[in-house]
Amino acid sequence: MDLELKWRDLTWFEVLGRATATHEEALETAIPEYCPDMNRIVDATGQLQIRDREITGGAVMVSGMVSVRVLYSSEESSGLRSLEVSVPFRCTQEGGNLAACRVLRAEGRLLLTEAKAVSARRLYVRVLPEVTVTGYGEMHGRLCCAAEGDASLAVRTRETPLRLLSAVAEKQCPFTQETMLQTGQETPEEVLADRLTLRVTDWQNVGTKLLVKGEARLCVLYRGEQQGLCIHEAALPFSQILDGIEAAEIVEIVDHHRLGGLVTAQPLRFNAMPVGSTSAIVVREFGICDVELPKNLAALLLGAMLTDTVIMKSPTTTDFDRKVIAATAEYVGVDPVEYGMEIFKCRSNPAELPVEKIVNADAKEFELANGNKVYIGQFETVDLQAVLGREAEIREAIKALVAEKGYQFVLFFATDILAEGSQFIVEGDVDFVNDTFGIDATDKSVWMPGVLSRKKQVAAPILAHA
Repeated sequence: MDLELKWRDLTWFEVLGRATATHEEALETAIPEYCPDMNRIVDATGQLQIRDREITGGAVMVSGMVSVRVLYSSEESSGLRSLEVSVPFRCTQEGGNLAACRVLRAEGRLLLTEAKAVSARRLYVRVLPEVTVTGYGEMHGRLCCAAEGDASLAVRTRETPLRLLSAVAEKQCPFTQETMLQTGQETPEEVLADRLTLRVTDWQNVGTKLLVKGEARLCVLYRGEQQGLCIHEAALPFSQILDGIEAAEIVEIVDHHRLGGLVTAQPLRFNAMPVGSTSAIVVREFGICDVELPKNLAALLLGAMLTDTVIMKSPTTTDFDRKVIAATAEYVGVDPVEYGMEIFKCRSNPAELPVEKIVNADAKEFELANGNKVYIGQFETVDLQAVLGREAEIREAIKALVAEKGYQFVLFFATDILAEGSQFIVEGDVDFVNDTFGIDATDKSVWMPGVLSRKKQVAAPILAHA
């Protein structure tokens, strides 16, 4: 009796080493001519920016800049004043295992930020950055994934989930957004200090790239027109696309979108269907694999199917979707239409959402045949008037996206679930959109009856027109 083991070649990254280094830096400098004389230093804060890391002669060197914000009082003017000083730094640490690493990741913090007034016009600044470098090495191995043998031989197997780090990538993520002061807040005269904290809330694969979404918590200390100190706080949504997924090993794809330029190193299971919701395919997979679908997960998938198909009103909805939705709703014990309406109603009130979240919450970037990129965002609602009441804000937000990202145009459309149509708002190359849909959206929004699907009714005509 013969037993043959089936093997699978794997590539992944592991942490091979970690090193921490500190290095004190000091700087004495004259303050800018436009700043009033210093009387007393009130506070000093710093922000560490790592720019380069390299391995030279077996040692790891990390360099960057510390931006020091100094708050001080002056006898020449009332209220606090501020100035900013940049202090370059370089930390060196013996490399050890890091010398063999393929990827280096550096992060740091400030152990000390100090500022003293040498005179009314000269400032002494001292900082102590601490930098930790983590090195990742590429590993290769084989894993037994199956066994085949004589029919008379009993084979007992156990599957265990395996999570491997398949890619490591970094990218600077600049973004520009405006934040409005709350009603009654004093008008700023000068920003004295600011702090920005980033939090990633969601990520998803988009072809061979990674779309990362999150929230930037901003806190600003400023001097108002009446010379008083004021604080402004805001939560700013952001999204960035990272490269580097090419290095990851994709083992399976379940989707309902058109194919892009995806290339894989190995054959894989590809399950793509021209249906309204990928979640409907996922539900079907439970039945095919004879795996019981938990009711809480079924309720979640049902909600996804109903939002994807706009409660089965979208033209992308197929008989397959309707059949799976009906069966899943019966299993969960709900009416699918009522359940879908409750989902849309419990979404955040568009009158209270930050305009950036309205524009970017469900938006995708597309590339035209001429190589230019466009940005198409959709916001589904049961209260269209609340969205249109903020049309001026939305227009300014998408106009900023055109300028910042270089898009040929940005098309935002608010979809009214009840009226079964969408309102188009366009900035950038409006003529392209006008020609594509036979409308006039120049400096005004346009109602598009029956338009519910971005994929089939908006993106597809735009890509075909290009």
